[in-house]
Amino acid sequence: MSTQANWNQTARDWEYLFEHALTYGVDLPDRGLMGTAVAWPISPRRAWINMVLVDEDCRGQGLAKAMFEACLSDLKAKGIIAFLDATEMGARVYRKFGFKESNELVRLKGNAAQLQEAQSAKGAISGGTSDDLEAMTRLDEEVLGGNRGSFLQRLLTEAPALSFCHRDESNEPDGFALGRHGRAATQIGPVIASELADAQALILTAAESIDGTVYLDVPIVATELKEWLLARGFEIERSFLRMGLDGGEIATDWSRYYAIAGPDYG
Repeated sequence: MSTQANWNQTARDWEYLFEHALTYGVDLPDRGLMGTAVAWPISPRRAWINMVLVDEDCRGQGLAKAMFEACLSDLKAKGIIAFLDATEMGARVYRKFGFKESNELVRLKGNAAQLQEAQSAKGAISGGTSDDLEAMTRLDEEVLGGNRGSFLQRLLTEAPALSFCHRDESNEPDGFALGRHGRAATQIGPVIASELADAQALILTAAESIDGTVYLDVPIVATELKEWLLARGFEIERSFLRMGLDGGEIATDWSRYYAIAGPDYG
């Protein structure tokens, strides 16, 4: 179903969510699984909704609505606020449930070769290791407003060649980049940094080990990074709206959040 929708998930993405999230599905007689929805907790009071999918042969029958309503009902009963990133088409539906947008993001698509160049700031960049996970998780929670420690650990373990830290004068991480290899492209993100130049250096370093298509999902407020990528030949593929139920917002520090982990992971 995610391939039908031209999404970037792999089987490992699904396995992670089965292990760490509330999952919903519609199983039709003689058809099998025809729809999915997932609520991934990122704090005791917040959950990220993703993977709302229906097989293309069963669309228009209310399956997505039924799964979404069941998901929201369970979250509300537990006092958990729901968040998600939606396409404009999806946002029209989610607004009817009481979701309101708080920010916009754009997906920039390009080739890794467009990012492979000399870097003056590379001296402050080094590979991220398991020893850095605690610092990465702390920074991520400060910037995103939710705890994704298990997810960061997964990225660090499964894609070490995409894991880098920017270090301060005491050699402590003050920014980092992680990534994952998707079905259609390699996603660079999350990228967290104190300054634009640090974010650029992290992205350039991560790109050195990539061959092929790259996705970077960039907040619209990160105008300089977006223009920098466009100048290197990247193109805007689609946009997303960050939405919270009943106007809820995650206290995200967008001045340091240069590229998200993707609309499925926040």
